[in-house]
Amino acid sequence: MKNAIIILLVGTIMLMLVSIRAADGPWLVCDPVTDATHYEVTINGQVETVPAFGRLDGTVMLKYNLGDLEDGPHIASVKAINLWGMSGAATKDFIKALPGVPVNVRTEG
Repeated sequence: MKNAIIILLVGTIMLMLVSIRAADGPWLVCDPVTDATHYEVTINGQVETVPAFGRLDGTVMLKYNLGDLEDGPHIASVKAINLWGMSGAATKDFIKALPGVPVNVRTEG
């Protein structure tokens, strides 16, 4: 009985951590692959190496949090890395923009 409670508690904590992690974002992602260990992410000239995000099916992918970027246009470049070297780069242009100001705010009824 004590082991069951511990297992339930650990499972609950893990689920909470996954839920919190899933709330971050938005994310820069790529399709899953089987042979990358890390990714080199360059955004506006700032280079960062991040570990590959493991998936349940044994593949890995890039999952890079973009939540802390400043508003405005950005250029991202991504290279996959493994024990043998580094891939060529894939690029993505995007704009981080806040929503527009609501217009015609009023009461009804």
